[in-house]
Order: sequence, then structure tokens, then C-alpha cells
Amino acid sequence: MTFEHHIFIDFENVREADINLLEGHSAALTLVLGRQQKTVSLAMVEALRRLPPEQVTLVQSPVPGKNSLDFVLACLVGRAVEGHPGVSVHIISKDK
Repeated sequence: MTFEHHIFIDFENVREADINLLEGHSAALTLVLGRQQKTVSLAMVEALRRLPPEQVTLVQSPVPGKNSLDFVLACLVGRAVEGHPGVSVHIISKDK
């Protein structure tokens, strides 16, 4: 399935997002989790379950360390743009 938008959430510092807004829209969602993150809220899990599986991707950083999640995020964005030219990319993060 091809999506018009690809939304990446830096879940290490943005723990709450209204995932329900994606229902019925042509938007892929990637939640990027830190290596040390072991929990996701029940409300978030329930919202993710309402979306089609092909619309949601969960990625956990394979290594711990400062900025490791940022490098994983940058790589994922690059792959999305390379694989789907013209896609609109949105990054939700509290990083400066």
C-alpha cells in the first residue's frame, strides 16, 4: 500500500499522541522507541490496534546511547523518501 504521508514519532520523548486522528487517512505511522523503553500505555496500544497493520510500524533502537534513536530515525526517514519519492514526511519529536 502506498501512503501520501509518513509520520515518525520519536516515542522516547513524545509518549502521548492522538493516533486516532490517522483513522481513514493515507498516512503510515512509525513509532521509534528507545532501547531502554519497556512500556507503552494501554491507550496507545488500543489506538494502534484500530489501525490496519500495514499502516503501523514499531521500531526499537538496536543500541543504547545518546542520540542513537535520532540516528535510527534519520535512517528510517531516508528509506521512506528513497522508497516512495514524493511522500510527505512528518517527524514528531521534542528534540531541539
